[in-house]
Amino acid sequence: MENQNSPPPRQRLGSWKEIATFFGRDERTVRRWEKQRGMPIHRLPGGKRGGVFAFTDQLSEWQRTRNFPESDRPAATQPEDLPNDVSPAAMASGEEMAGIAPMDSVQEGTAQAMANAVSPAHSSSGLFGLPGFSIKAGIVFVAAVLTLIIAAAVVEQRFREAGHSLVSAAPSMRKADPEAADLYLKGRFYWNKRTPDDLNKAAGYFTQAIVRDPGYACAYVGLADCYNLLGEYTALPPGETHARAYAAAKKAVELDDSSAEAHTTLAFATLYWKWDQAASEREFQRAIALDPNDSQAHHWYATSLVVFGRLPEALTQINLAQSLDPSSRAILADKGVITYHAGHHDEGLAALKQLASSDPSYPSPHRYLADIYLDAKDYPNYLAERKKVALLINDHRELAVVNEAEKGLSQDGFRAMLESMLPLQQRFYSQGATPAYSLATTFALLGKKEESLQYLQVAYDQRESRFLLLRTDHAFDSMRGDAVFEQLQALVTVPRPD
Repeated sequence: MENQNSPPPRQRLGSWKEIATFFGRDERTVRRWEKQRGMPIHRLPGGKRGGVFAFTDQLSEWQRTRNFPESDRPAATQPEDLPNDVSPAAMASGEEMAGIAPMDSVQEGTAQAMANAVSPAHSSSGLFGLPGFSIKAGIVFVAAVLTLIIAAAVVEQRFREAGHSLVSAAPSMRKADPEAADLYLKGRFYWNKRTPDDLNKAAGYFTQAIVRDPGYACAYVGLADCYNLLGEYTALPPGETHARAYAAAKKAVELDDSSAEAHTTLAFATLYWKWDQAASEREFQRAIALDPNDSQAHHWYATSLVVFGRLPEALTQINLAQSLDPSSRAILADKGVITYHAGHHDEGLAALKQLASSDPSYPSPHRYLADIYLDAKDYPNYLAERKKVALLINDHRELAVVNEAEKGLSQDGFRAMLESMLPLQQRFYSQGATPAYSLATTFALLGKKEESLQYLQVAYDQRESRFLLLRTDHAFDSMRGDAVFEQLQALVTVPRPD
């Protein structure tokens, strides 16, 4: 008998063509089913020309619960025959990625219209579907981001074919358009605040800078940095944001190989999207060689060394970062958690508590404290800190899960806490809103090894960034030594193919 807790088979379909193939029908038919029968289709921001995607498990469930006339019934599905996602590198070369049309299909004048739509006046009304962010502005914004990255690569390729180049032979000496440089500085101002609202404002400014000066490497770096952090500071899936960060960072390095910040950003995205530790470390070392005083290079290298399992080196790098930028709360938060995991528990915990108290609107120390309290079996404080994070990043599903967990804990202790949150996690997972890694964690803590392993495999298959911390995550300590778990853990060090 099939385990009822097993995750349903899931694969992402990235275009109408793939969705039609899944059902064995033509594209016109499946488009009609979406309109008339409520087929679960998701849209990448991009308006009418934007890409669509769907998940096979959701389509199968929709098909199972609908009564179709015989003449309109979908054919048997064959998920094993579906094509894999197109690589993120393809996006930079102008090819289709996740159902987004290549730049050839974008009408003349679209980029300027997008630039107008992501102005600060528009971004204040909202992006990405978060409270205070309008869906319309978010759609236009991300369409601008993706099409501009693609456009730059496509146009550059065509100029090269004609014997020309849009990029200076000495890009580091290239002077940016003054207005673009000003927009970039405004973007950095908001990016450093690291709140959902401010990160989206920053992205709007970086996008405008690219529109103003498509050869301006710093603007691509800023945009990539926004995507690198949006998965952490908002409810957006990190798998989506790191792919876009990687594409933008690659473009920045192409435009200016002498930019330390471009290599830093590419190093970070390479780790969390490609899972290529060796390539990531090479990019970090290149960045530090170019500019030994770049605090962000030392900072992000430190956090990456934690993933590599090299805590003493991580502590050295985070101390260097702090010496270069003593007021950075991001560095202070990461120093606190690195210090804690490096064995200086009291010092690290005290630093995180102090930062959480002095700057309660900053989510990182609360997230780190939640993990520490869970390891320490201090469950009331664990849930209290987790709730603060959910509120700060406007994640209403996570808030609902925490509320259920609090009810269970108050009624019957730790196990009841886990059992109370599990049904909501499973429901949100089926909607594509909760990562598989979260369910794997809950099952591991409940002692349900087989279910945990199944969700860990899904987390790996879907490139969930938290999977990279599997080697040091104490929630899975009871599973260490298990042959299947050890095989999965070993995948952390294996670069993911495109």
